Parts: sequence; C-alpha cells; structure tokens
Amino acid sequence: MADFDMDHQLKEAFRNIDKNGDGFLSQDEISECLEMFGFKKNQSEYFMTLYDTNNDGKISLDEFIKTTKRRVSDRDTTCALLRNTFRTIDQDHSGKITASELHKFFNSSMGIVVPTTVEQWIEDHDKDGDNALSFEEFLEFAYEYL
Repeated sequence: MADFDMDHQLKEAFRNIDKNGDGFLSQDEISECLEMFGFKKNQSEYFMTLYDTNNDGKISLDEFIKTTKRRVSDRDTTCALLRNTFRTIDQDHSGKITASELHKFFNSSMGIVVPTTVEQWIEDHDKDGDNALSFEEFLEFAYEYL
C-alpha cells in the first residue's frame, strides 16, 4: 500500500476512534474501540504502552501513524522470516509441517529434543485435522509463542 493511502486510512481510523474530537486518543477511547472488535477492555493498557511514545497519557495522530506503520513493517518482516522458516522445516515441500519434520528441525538446527511437546503443538493448532500444520496454522502457532 502506498504511504499516502496508508496515511489517509490511518487518519480516518484515528478520527473514528477520537470520539470527543480533541485530536488525541484517550485510553477510554482506545478501550471502547478495542471492545467493538472483541478485545478485552484491559488490553487498552497494552495498546497505550505501544502507541503513547511520549508517555503523556494520550495518543497523538503522529504517534498513531508512526507506530502503526512501524508495527505493520515489523509484522511484514516477521511474516517473511516465518515463511522462510516454514520452508526450511517443510523438508518434503508438501506445504505442511509434520511432527517428524518439526522434531528434525528442533534437533538438527537447535540441538533440542522435544519428545511429546511437538505432537501436542500440532494437535493444538491443526485446524483441518490432517495431523500437520499449513503455513496459516504455523503462523498462528508461531505468533502465539513470539
């Protein structure tokens, strides 16, 4: 997405969240917005620590735009790294990671032997029941532990 388009969309989002129109986002406004998207009210505290970079108790438009752009960039970088890791683990290039492949990866790359934990991880994150992790399932698994 072009920077101009992203800035425009972020300004719109900011204005929609800024209910009292004072040009800043308060923790209450953040909390209300997060609740609309199904998050818990107390998660606004975490959001404030990320976005209120000058620690004045409110989020300016500049803080909102800069932090969001940085987080999107960080997320894109992380996703690319995870895609490469997925390809490394997926030794048979099936597009799925099996428990055996995950065991081999931990053992050969990291020198870690993880007996039953790997099977449990796959069971916990295998949404389609094929006893392997697709890239999307792997992302969910990875983001849970990052």
